[in-house]
Amino acid sequence: MSFLKKVNWFNTIFMTIFHLVGGFLVINYIINFGWDFKLLLLGLVFYLLTGFSITAGYHRLFSHKSYEAHPVLQFFYLVFGAAAFENSALNWCYDHRVHHRYVDKKEDPYNINKGFWYAHLGWILTKSKGKEFPQYKRDMQQNKLIMWQHKYYIPIAVLFSFILPMLIGGLFGKAIGALLIAGLGRLIVVHHATFFINSLCHMWGKQTYTDENTAKDNFFLALFTYGEGYHNFHHLFHNDYRNGIRWFHFDPTKWLIKTTSYFGLARKLSVTPKRKILMAKMKMKQKLICYKGYDKSVWTEQMESMIYKVDQKFSHWMKLKEEYKEYCLVLKKEKTELAQLKLQEIKRELVEAKLNYKMAYRNWRGYSKFLLKCYSY
Repeated sequence: MSFLKKVNWFNTIFMTIFHLVGGFLVINYIINFGWDFKLLLLGLVFYLLTGFSITAGYHRLFSHKSYEAHPVLQFFYLVFGAAAFENSALNWCYDHRVHHRYVDKKEDPYNINKGFWYAHLGWILTKSKGKEFPQYKRDMQQNKLIMWQHKYYIPIAVLFSFILPMLIGGLFGKAIGALLIAGLGRLIVVHHATFFINSLCHMWGKQTYTDENTAKDNFFLALFTYGEGYHNFHHLFHNDYRNGIRWFHFDPTKWLIKTTSYFGLARKLSVTPKRKILMAKMKMKQKLICYKGYDKSVWTEQMESMIYKVDQKFSHWMKLKEEYKEYCLVLKKEKTELAQLKLQEIKRELVEAKLNYKMAYRNWRGYSKFLLKCYSY
């Protein structure tokens, strides 16, 4: 009986019906009527609209304030975020902020230490009786758009998740098909794609920047989570609008935010200083080497020295880059021969500083690989 009291019956009944009944109806429709390109395209569009509204809107904008968005973009994220049926932005962001503050602790709403299924889905099906943290809602309660969506969450969700795709499908005579494929079917896929962030992204991958929590970086999971797979980076630098920081990292949410900034819909995109990221990565590798068995030895002393050298070279390179930018502005205004010569001098120093940093970093990287390889034997 105590177990039954902990069940959130509304969520449990809803999730059960829409998975079992919805899944059955979708499969039955495909068997009887086959695939339809227009329906698949419509389903893909709503999959992207609702998924990105969670990752770029609910997550990176409203939860972490990693950038500022125009009210039009906020409205877009709120209506299609509701269509993902993952709660109102106010409640979703509150849970997520508590998760970051108390990750892996008993207060964590989707604590991975309680198992994969709990973090993935189980926490939604149970009643939370944990401590309340009203401070994590106050700023959002000042946002009229967020409070409007919170008040009318259910009708907004039904309208944009089911009625809208059904109306669009009706334009080409496939209203029921659109309801099933772009509505129910799409909703099941979006749910598990975003739920993977809470579960698998805390289980599989590398701890590239910190081992203070269970979050992992995983390129493969990024493919299924709208780019949220670089979760170890995110948990250490949660105010960064990016998850994947390298150009080859698959992070379409980052690309979407950057694109909207070109049209004036997003601004003040928060980016973690490169030096901070670099130092976290090197310190984490040093931690791994110490754990492997080199702690308090001449090896780690040498590594400390090499990390310090990389830091010095990198800082000098960054300082020269800023100086170069300043002189470029000076040259535009003055256009004197002296300014031109100074700019050329800084440019030469800049190239040299970059090479020195790259060499110091390669030496550190090679040395750390050498130590790890030695231990493996």
